[in-house]
Amino acid sequence: MIKFYSGASRLAFATALSAAPTLALAQVAPAPAATEAPAAADTGDIVVTAQRRSENLQTVPVAITVVSGDSLRAQNINSTETLDKVVPSLTFKRGTANVNSTIAIRGLGTQSFASGAEPSVSTIIDGVVYGRSGMATQEFADLDRIEVLRGPQGTLFGKNASAGALNIVTRSPTKTFKAEASAAYYDRAEYRASGTVSGPISDTVGALISGYYGNYDGNAKNVFNNTWVNGYEKFGIKGKLKGEFGALSVNIAADYSHEKDDCCGDILGTFIPGAQFSNIFLPQQRPVVPRYGNRSLNNNFTPGTTDTNTGVSATLDYKLGEYTLTSITAYRNWKNRQLRDGDFGSQSGQYVAVTTPDTPGATQNIDQRDDGRLNFKQYSQEIRLASPSGRRFEYVAGGFFWWTDEQDTFTRSDSFCASSVLAIDATGFRPCSTAPTVSNFVTSSGPAAWNTKFRSQAGFAQATWEVVDKLKLIGGIRYTHDTVSYSFARSVSVADASLRPGIQGAFTSAQRTSADGVSGKAGLQYQATPDLMAYGTYSRGYKGPALNVFYSMTANNTAPISPETSNAFELGIKSKFFDRRLTLNAALYSQVLENFQANSFVTQGGQTFVTLTNAGRVRSRGFEADFSLRATDHFTLTGGYTYNEGTIRAFSCAPTLSAANLATCLAHNGKPLPFAPKHKFNLGADWRLPVEDALPFTVRLGSQLSYSSRINFDLDQTPLAQQAPYALVDANITLGSKDGKYELSLIGKNLTDKYYVSFITPAGNGVTATSYQRLQVPRDAQRYFGVRGTVRY
Repeated sequence: MIKFYSGASRLAFATALSAAPTLALAQVAPAPAATEAPAAADTGDIVVTAQRRSENLQTVPVAITVVSGDSLRAQNINSTETLDKVVPSLTFKRGTANVNSTIAIRGLGTQSFASGAEPSVSTIIDGVVYGRSGMATQEFADLDRIEVLRGPQGTLFGKNASAGALNIVTRSPTKTFKAEASAAYYDRAEYRASGTVSGPISDTVGALISGYYGNYDGNAKNVFNNTWVNGYEKFGIKGKLKGEFGALSVNIAADYSHEKDDCCGDILGTFIPGAQFSNIFLPQQRPVVPRYGNRSLNNNFTPGTTDTNTGVSATLDYKLGEYTLTSITAYRNWKNRQLRDGDFGSQSGQYVAVTTPDTPGATQNIDQRDDGRLNFKQYSQEIRLASPSGRRFEYVAGGFFWWTDEQDTFTRSDSFCASSVLAIDATGFRPCSTAPTVSNFVTSSGPAAWNTKFRSQAGFAQATWEVVDKLKLIGGIRYTHDTVSYSFARSVSVADASLRPGIQGAFTSAQRTSADGVSGKAGLQYQATPDLMAYGTYSRGYKGPALNVFYSMTANNTAPISPETSNAFELGIKSKFFDRRLTLNAALYSQVLENFQANSFVTQGGQTFVTLTNAGRVRSRGFEADFSLRATDHFTLTGGYTYNEGTIRAFSCAPTLSAANLATCLAHNGKPLPFAPKHKFNLGADWRLPVEDALPFTVRLGSQLSYSSRINFDLDQTPLAQQAPYALVDANITLGSKDGKYELSLIGKNLTDKYYVSFITPAGNGVTATSYQRLQVPRDAQRYFGVRGTVRY
């Protein structure tokens, strides 16, 4: 490992010095703007709001990685999907649609299709908690910074924060007029543009308006109609008003975004062929050859997703002497539609679709199409009181109220040959024909509709007390009451179960569950010197109950999922050395979760789907470090490293299992958690060439190396559901005017052209015949280049 890391460091450094297009660093501390040379006395201090008040990052007793908006834009990181390349402890799982996407921190996160489950990593944008991970995949158009808080954050951030939180802060209206616009083009017809205008509209009120547009053809070829898929067209607009009226500050924000894409097609990967695979399915896929490394598909039904996000919020800060009373009122609406080719092929009806031991569900010979719609409404209200900063005793206390209402509809339709009088042919299967009276072709459908509601109320308080000079006690507690309920109904157009592969029978159900939970924090913080702080904390995490509500649910899925609780310990330091040129923050952590809410893959009725379960006890422990070294006034190195042991400690087995099945179940113990690579790091370099006296413009070079060890995507340890270790190298070069008004950047991504996947859905157990991979291949899984121009006023 040490040898690899050393080699990676040299590679990133060499890339930064090269004259080729270079990628800008992803940094723990934001690099200065291209036109601003850092003064020798520059401390590089960063202000964060991780404890619900503005504080210096180096004084906050929480493991935090901060990434600036400028740094992300320099690297063409525009959403949470590739944020994990610059935050080693974070892993993003891209589903076939935003509704199925999720985030894990330190290997902990809830990956679920169920509408009755919530994420374990909370996403907060400008103080507003987002109820579903898929809502937060919006564009980083007007981003100021992202604070990634690791470990349980339930005391102050509460909802969905048992594993961590992404605190996203966008730009605020400025007191002077400012404007910025940028446009970019990247290989394979990707266009992006954004703009922001900000300034005062009166002596007491400022305004900001920003917008973006993006268009991309895609990175996968559908040979059926010779088109590209996995692309997008998106646009959005956000407006803010900020008023200062004596003791009262009012911030009103509204946003709208719309994305329509043909994402994400299932790319067929490595397979273990059986009779139907070899004799029917694979010949129908031609010229596509399913394998790891594949970038093509053969679908007669183009995948598509439409996302519309709308929201409005009002944040009021009222000064009560030296105290601050804050109210955040917000409403959000998320509408999603997803269309999927469920059979992953372009031909159907050539052979009788029947289930045999060799062909589970026979889904390779039907035309299966999915159409799902979601309408999610969220209302939230937070009120809190913050004591004055800089006192020996400081506290934040308040209440949080939360309501959500989600309406889902989903229809799966199958068209296939149900019977035929023709004799079995050389494939070993019975062919079909459209000739009269020869074969019976059937179309069946299974429409379902369900409604899911969450209600949550919480009270919280956290305080620090400097008992003696430099030593502080930390204490916090949160009490939460959660209620979740649903009603569900599914019908089928064909009663015979054998004539509707992948569609469960008619089913209705309704359920309601509630729970009370306590989360909290206790610890010590010692400021040894102005540049060295050490802390130790214990955190109690809580994630509310869940209901496993999804399209294919049956009576086996109606039992409530118990709340998830955790106990986490963290020892950390925040430090600066060498005249504050080196910032080094590190932490040791251990977190044990009980009743871990997780997915496992299940084959039922010939269809592979995920089901939510209480997986038992799991543990995440390891070491993390972030650093930023301003080696000279012109050269900066930044990076982060995470060593994480995410393991299943005591898998929850059903009490009715046979001896053989029990042995298989218990074999989970000691196995790695999904989305928990053991080693992950990033290393970046940023060099502003000292050429201002010789050239009429500035030159800035940057590079970034990111590495991840093996990732397991399946709780059941399916061998084909694993991504091998991989490393990515990016680079950029930026030319700018000396007054900072103009910039031109050349950007190179994945310079070594490394293929990797962001998710694998396994079919079968990955060992026996008819097992195969369905791959999600991200945009950055291939080499590409781009150019971006920026104008500022």
